[in-house]
Amino acid sequence: MTTQNYKNHRAKYSGIHLYLILLILVILFSSLFSLGYRICHDEKLYTSLHLIGISIAFIGLYWHYNRVTIKLQNRIIKQELNFRHYILFGTTLDPNLSMGQIVALRFASDGELQSLIEKTLKENLKNSQIKKEIKNWVGDYDRV
Repeated sequence: MTTQNYKNHRAKYSGIHLYLILLILVILFSSLFSLGYRICHDEKLYTSLHLIGISIAFIGLYWHYNRVTIKLQNRIIKQELNFRHYILFGTTLDPNLSMGQIVALRFASDGELQSLIEKTLKENLKNSQIKKEIKNWVGDYDRV
């Protein structure tokens, strides 16, 4: 496994995401085409309308699935960093840190974590700024 750093730390979507998106789009566009054809030829629209409804439902499920997954991962990252901060410094994380800042701070090594948190709070650093400030990168190889 390649060592993570700022340039290569972003997770890539697995093939299932691409497959599902393509499948949903094929069903949606073919059902829209079918609906147009049936309207032009005065045929019953039930099948086309059902497929359009199913496509819309799948889009909603896919969106919800991704949203829940990311939210859960963010909660886990927040708890892990909060626990790590408590073990290292005896206090919990500052509540003024945003979720994005916490997600970025997880890459900092133990030695630079506290100073980076202080700088983040003082200068209100954004995620990418925090990641660029990290000298000793700690990779996260479990993010989905």
